Amino acid sequence: MHDSEQEHSGITGCRVTYESTIFYNEANKFSIIVVKTSDPRIPPQACNGRYYGDRMLRFTAVGYELPRTKAVELELDGEWVESKYGYQLQVEQWQEIVPQTADGLLAYLGSGLIKGIGPKTAEDIVATFGPDTLNILDNEPEKLLQIRGITEGKLKDIEESYAGSRVLRNLMSLLGPFKITPATALKIYQNFGPACVDILKKCPYDLCQISGFGFKRVDGIVRKTDNRLHSTERIKGAVLYTLEDARSKSGHLFLPSEDLVKETLLLLNAPIPIPEQRVRTEEVQETLQQMILHGAVVAYKQYLYSPRVFGQE
Repeated sequence: MHDSEQEHSGITGCRVTYESTIFYNEANKFSIIVVKTSDPRIPPQACNGRYYGDRMLRFTAVGYELPRTKAVELELDGEWVESKYGYQLQVEQWQEIVPQTADGLLAYLGSGLIKGIGPKTAEDIVATFGPDTLNILDNEPEKLLQIRGITEGKLKDIEESYAGSRVLRNLMSLLGPFKITPATALKIYQNFGPACVDILKKCPYDLCQISGFGFKRVDGIVRKTDNRLHSTERIKGAVLYTLEDARSKSGHLFLPSEDLVKETLLLLNAPIPIPEQRVRTEEVQETLQQMILHGAVVAYKQYLYSPRVFGQE
């Protein structure tokens, strides 16, 4: 952190409404916005000193993919940071809170947040489905084909836009312990696709495939709630990370089987001081054979590749 910046305490569950945009980068979706709230926890030095007559506190929030619309409330989690521009809330996680009234639903759907739905289409959707509108979007989007102007192609755009937004929020909630930014969540979503939340719930060690998520970081957090040192998921994560680490640090596109097993064991056993509890060579070899059998690792002659690297070869 630069000398000109100093981090302070954070805040969770702060409900705000969008006020205005100071800066927005179309390329990476980074934004600086002014929001207003009645939350008394806002530090005095973060508040805009101007008087607006509505008794609301206004402050600056910075982050990625922040909705810039008054159609929804936002619930923000983040850290207060003092920068050369003053006190700002550096947003780590956020979620939209959509009003369940007809006016609230109309404002949300017509705000431009969901690709394929404009103000007129929003009116038709709410008029048709009423308070069940969000349930339709969540669980029965095909019913939107009843609405004039919504074709199969437009429905696909609507589904992808709406689902993508929800998946990113669910992903950030799942990975809260990792303190990821929305930009990192987007990178994870692009890597694993729409099923990313289910994939990572089943095996959080798959994060080791993403740049910035080293095995030690993932392992340390996972073992706080699941300390199965010999689990197949843990061994798989170490194998995949070892292959990726060899490629990124040394330029090796593959590793001989013996070297891969040796390096994987060192990684797995580094945090285990008691010899009797350490992962054995046979366990790694057995898991590696299963990974080869199911295509998670590619064996060519005596060398082992990650599928992505082998495909590029």
